[in-house]
Amino acid sequence: MVQDDSRTVERPEPWSACDETLLDAAIEVVSARGYLGATTRRIAAKAGVNEVTLFRRFGSKQALISKAVMREANRLVADAVDGNEIGADLLAFCRSYQRVVTDRAPFIAVLISEVPRHPELREVLNGPLGAFRAVSRIISRGQETGQLRREPPMAATITLLAPLLAHTFLGRAVGDGIVPALDLEEHVRGFLRGRAPDPSTSEDS
Repeated sequence: MVQDDSRTVERPEPWSACDETLLDAAIEVVSARGYLGATTRRIAAKAGVNEVTLFRRFGSKQALISKAVMREANRLVADAVDGNEIGADLLAFCRSYQRVVTDRAPFIAVLISEVPRHPELREVLNGPLGAFRAVSRIISRGQETGQLRREPPMAATITLLAPLLAHTFLGRAVGDGIVPALDLEEHVRGFLRGRAPDPSTSEDS
């Protein structure tokens, strides 16, 4: 389960070199072969270890994949700066999010497409949801300080981040030369402009 504290997804693991190799191998094999095709034997072979080591370290394929997603999500949460400038904090997270989405696009595509067929993978989504909650905390702070209008913070978070995911996948589908680069600074500025408080609804009016 995702913890209530939006700054964390799960206690960061002190990954060993072997663990890191297995996590990277899991992402690579799932990206290339899908969830069912990513057998523990193939993942272990990619990592250069035997299956016994994989099971001893993670217990199951599902747990291994879940930890791989959680590792990436924890890296995102670490970049969800809880500073004094809402725009700068959101921009820092968007840059990190775009980098992860770009680097892990094939892996993300497999998970999105296969979760409906494999309900056990839904638990894997706890990692991304935890990262989204970290952004919701930044947005909530902007609402509490009067910099942003009131709305459900998670809905605003999805509005901010969904275009980055869509832009990345569209670029991969039709070619980077066709889809123009997304200006993250302008994207965040537009997001903030669209959520500026309405003076007519202020408490002083």
